[in-house]
Amino acid sequence: MTNEKLDIRKCCAFIHQNVPDTSASEKMIGGLSKLLQTLDKMTKESARSEGILDITTFNQVIEFDINSQVWYLKNLWQGNPPMARVNNEYSDSVVDIKYNILKKALYMKDKSYKTLTDMIEQAHDLWKGVLNEDFVFSFRNSLEIKAYMQMECVVQAELWRLESIIRDKLIQESQINFATCDQKDDLRNVSHKLTSWLHDLLSRNHEEELRERSLAVANDHKGHNLSNEKINQLFDDIWKEFLHQLDTSSTSMEKHRRSMRNIFTTCLENLLKNNNALLKQALKESNYLTPLSNVKKLASSFSETGINETDISFAMIQRREALFGFSYTLKYVGTRVKQIFKSVDVKIKELCQINDEVTEMSCSVRAILSGDCQYTFKVPFYVKVYVHVSRHAHPIFESHNEKYFESYGTAALLAKYRAQLKISFESHLRCRLFEDLVAELFSNIIESFAEEWTLQSLPNNVTDSLHSLLPKVKNRVIIEICTDLLEEGDFDNFVNYIVDPHAYATLWITKKANQYLDESEFNVLESTSSSLLQKLYISVRKCVNDVKKKFERTSPPSMQTWIESFQNSMTSSDFRIPSESFRNIKKEASSGIHGKQNVEHFTTKILQHLEGSEKKLKSKFKSQKSHTITWVGFNPISRIIKKIWGCTEKCVFCGEPCAKDQAHDGSTHYCIQHRPSCCRGVRDRYSKIACLESCEFDVQSNTTHTCSVFNYICNNEKRKECGKTHFYRDFKTYLPNWDIAPTSNMHDSSKYWMWFVVTYKEDLKKLYNYKIKGIPSTWNSITKLEAKESLHKIYSA
Repeated sequence: MTNEKLDIRKCCAFIHQNVPDTSASEKMIGGLSKLLQTLDKMTKESARSEGILDITTFNQVIEFDINSQVWYLKNLWQGNPPMARVNNEYSDSVVDIKYNILKKALYMKDKSYKTLTDMIEQAHDLWKGVLNEDFVFSFRNSLEIKAYMQMECVVQAELWRLESIIRDKLIQESQINFATCDQKDDLRNVSHKLTSWLHDLLSRNHEEELRERSLAVANDHKGHNLSNEKINQLFDDIWKEFLHQLDTSSTSMEKHRRSMRNIFTTCLENLLKNNNALLKQALKESNYLTPLSNVKKLASSFSETGINETDISFAMIQRREALFGFSYTLKYVGTRVKQIFKSVDVKIKELCQINDEVTEMSCSVRAILSGDCQYTFKVPFYVKVYVHVSRHAHPIFESHNEKYFESYGTAALLAKYRAQLKISFESHLRCRLFEDLVAELFSNIIESFAEEWTLQSLPNNVTDSLHSLLPKVKNRVIIEICTDLLEEGDFDNFVNYIVDPHAYATLWITKKANQYLDESEFNVLESTSSSLLQKLYISVRKCVNDVKKKFERTSPPSMQTWIESFQNSMTSSDFRIPSESFRNIKKEASSGIHGKQNVEHFTTKILQHLEGSEKKLKSKFKSQKSHTITWVGFNPISRIIKKIWGCTEKCVFCGEPCAKDQAHDGSTHYCIQHRPSCCRGVRDRYSKIACLESCEFDVQSNTTHTCSVFNYICNNEKRKECGKTHFYRDFKTYLPNWDIAPTSNMHDSSKYWMWFVVTYKEDLKKLYNYKIKGIPSTWNSITKLEAKESLHKIYSA
């Protein structure tokens, strides 16, 4: 049903051997009727999965009559061997069956029949398919594909749900454990060394001196009507004197960290250690990785790479009478390199959106420089590309690291302490109520924790939201990508997808995800952050009110007792605020006005501050967009891509991606379908006519190719031709982890790629420098709608 070139409506017969009962036909009629009903049901279901609604019975596909096309043969022998004789009735029945079959065949004059040789060959191909591990995908018009795809969706959904639960639990458990730690615990090597250093520093009486100094200044100016500018000036003077007394030598690790330029230089030296002379020359020409001030994005900077014709040397992918052709122009190379640079731009952006330092230990730096390139160029080409990428990337990473330390280094820790101290200073200066001061300090702590917790929880929740909006399995991604390519009609994008489907899919998913994050219809970023903040503040308000009720019928507690009760109440919620966060407020409370406090007024003030704090944070997160947000822990889009696309391998012959949407070490790669060879530029060596066959046909033929088609797997160390050609059918020798189901049909490709070849044949001829002849008439008749529908039939999603 999937292939309209097949002459369907054939005829079949059932022959039962060794049936002595003469009334067997009457007794079996009920069972045969039930069999026919089952066949009808399976046919209807299969037709629906292929998008064919006008086929509802088995008889519409294969002619079968339970009354005239079912025969029963008696035993060949009468009696027991060796004394048994041949049963004449058996021979008569065989002659009768032969007569009826030939009569039926002669009656069907509009049908064509294969030769005996063809039938043997097809039987051989069928048996190879049966032995193939991925039999379902070799014979894609079966119901098993639909069942498999449905199962795959269910399994992926359950795995995703389980991973989401584990990630949430991990965050919760980490908060519980970290919240109980003090500054003496070695929580993390660097950041908590800085935290310990700061606490140790402040414990050297500097903190108490700072408090006393600020109180003294506040008391000196009490009752004076000071402007905000004067208050800020007084506090800045106190703070500068405090910083001057601190020993900041311990922060030299931030000031003197290794520069990204040196890190990239080291990576280049390791990556190109066998081409040191070329690298030295390129570094010298680049003024030792001087930043490219006029380059904003790599994708548009090919002209700045310094690449010329002498750096380009395409390797021919040769077959016995065919080769891989290209237009030898810098324009073509620039188009291909632009696709590579787009991927690098995305990778750089992803790294800079992670709330962490980019270091020499980061494998991502090496990944940027050593990304897989799909072309065979001369070594100078790669050297120039690597140096160009390094010149663009290292200043971006340097700027990112500076911003990171501004937000999370020693200066950031001091800034948090400064904010709380200023609140105390202003409160004493303005003679505010003690309850007002503690309420503001308390709300400041809650706001700081709320922002930190939301940033930490956001990636996991955004990942779940995007997963519900984006295609959930790889096949659906391929269908939607190919549909977009078809609708947009951009030939260059088609070629980019054919050359590197994973890189193209990464850009496609990233674009879709960013739209979901920003567009008002979905606005995942704003809605998710708002939901998280609302959840946290509801819990905090509940705990505040619970503590209020606890002391309603008792004597008013001290502020320190109230805060400790709040901490105990928060323990029963999903949030754990570290005890260390309340250190300063407890110190302030213990040194404040002693005696009974106005808890009612204190609670009211806290709730007022919390309301304003929540609105402030929601407004802050609302202003964030996909290109400005900084993710804590991981980038949700990167995780989505890895989860949906999975295996990044592709067919070495046609470029079709591996069908598996997860890493599968130990099992084989396979493709649900393969493309015509001409999509990648394969042509006849002598006539330069494009080859329309798919690699499924090539692997059962006597066609050969050279080493470059395997990316020199046969001679991996020297990366050059080994001196002999290889049969396609022997691909398992060098690609043991790949399965390609053979077919004797030279044009066994999907309608989609047939339509592509016909629609863009002039562009293909210009790009690959070949002629296109002999396109079957059935290809020319394929409409755009049929090409689109064929995607669903092929992938059975």
